[in-house]
Amino acid sequence: MSNFTHSTPNASRFSPREAARPWNAPYSSTASLAERIQAAREQARAMTDHYGLYSSEAAIAWEAVEELLAQAAHQRLRAASPLEAYCQEFPDAPEARMYDV
Repeated sequence: MSNFTHSTPNASRFSPREAARPWNAPYSSTASLAERIQAAREQARAMTDHYGLYSSEAAIAWEAVEELLAQAAHQRLRAASPLEAYCQEFPDAPEARMYDV
């Protein structure tokens, strides 16, 4: 493949091999998941602009976005219910007591 000569502003930030891997996305390890999703989307758009809509590079980049979105969905499912959060905050409350039957 040739060097990046496309006018996309983000195209020069990554090489073709590193482009669509979520672990190589342009964000720090302390970035929130929302920031990581946004960075992956920007990267996927740049890959789509550079390589074309039906390229394998663009498909891999969009798959990385999909993986991050799935991670966000799983985190929302794992969130504690209001009762669980209350019981963790106030373990001595009557609602937090566990009874062996």
